[in-house]
Amino acid sequence: MRRLSAASQDSTLVYVSGVHQWLRNLEYRLNRTLFGGDPRAERLHFISRTPGIDPLSAPASALARPRLAIVLTTHRRPESARRLIEALAVSLRQARQDDPFIVVLDDRSGCDYAPVLAALAQHFDGRFAFYQSLEHLGKRAFWLTYQHAFRVIERLRPSHSLFLQDDVTFRPSFIGDALSLWQAIDDPRKAVLYLCAVQDDEVEGRWIRYRRVESSSGRVRRTQWFDLQAFMVGPLFFELLRNRVFPIHERRWRRDSVRSSGVGEQFTRRLFHRANIYQASQTLVFHGGEESLMNAEARRIRALDNRPPGLDPFSADDR
Repeated sequence: MRRLSAASQDSTLVYVSGVHQWLRNLEYRLNRTLFGGDPRAERLHFISRTPGIDPLSAPASALARPRLAIVLTTHRRPESARRLIEALAVSLRQARQDDPFIVVLDDRSGCDYAPVLAALAQHFDGRFAFYQSLEHLGKRAFWLTYQHAFRVIERLRPSHSLFLQDDVTFRPSFIGDALSLWQAIDDPRKAVLYLCAVQDDEVEGRWIRYRRVESSSGRVRRTQWFDLQAFMVGPLFFELLRNRVFPIHERRWRRDSVRSSGVGEQFTRRLFHRANIYQASQTLVFHGGEESLMNAEARRIRALDNRPPGLDPFSADDR
């Protein structure tokens, strides 16, 4: 059998990648998968490490529907995650939110997360779930982390859901400010409020073409895209996504290993023309204080650092 030349192999790879991208674009436009189910989506990837209720196995009668569920994704940052939980406890008390449910998803790293469990038990006893992946999933299987989060949220049925990554910081007014912004958006088609803003955010849209529109209040803007550092959603978000995260194929990184996980892009493109996505005009979370563990090369190209000079993380005041 004749072997293909290096140039022919490269051309074939480009063609296959192009076809795959075209099919992926079609999936996002139709909002349904075209290749059948991915067996990975049906397997158990996280196990509960919670000394209490696991929403996925507890009877429905044992689950009180919270007004707010908070999902924290973490990897190899137990101290950052612990500090984030302590800060959430302060912010929730300030916002008079007394019945939140906290979901922590640890992408297994071999780190000791006992201090995180202790902080959860201290501040959210009986109102938290801690899950740990059976193996490290990383950015190439980050969609499975979100699929697990979707399953938990589907069981909890909260009025609002807040997603946070473990490398963000915020002021004590964070929860109250986020809920206030969400409630001020008078739009039945609102699905997402992105809580992170960076000075070099794309005015013309990311992953989609849409020039952002400032609200009359100046507090939020409609962008129709969002990323994953920190965002709030309502039930419409899960309804439109059908509680499913589409599998993201390894081909995504075949020609560019620096590409992101693809999860934020997927959500953005599946919601485009189906719902409205807003962003806080003034950031409510600060990012860039820690080196990226998921995509370090990309962060060297674009830092995504929005910390003001002298910011004291988790403090009400700037120094």
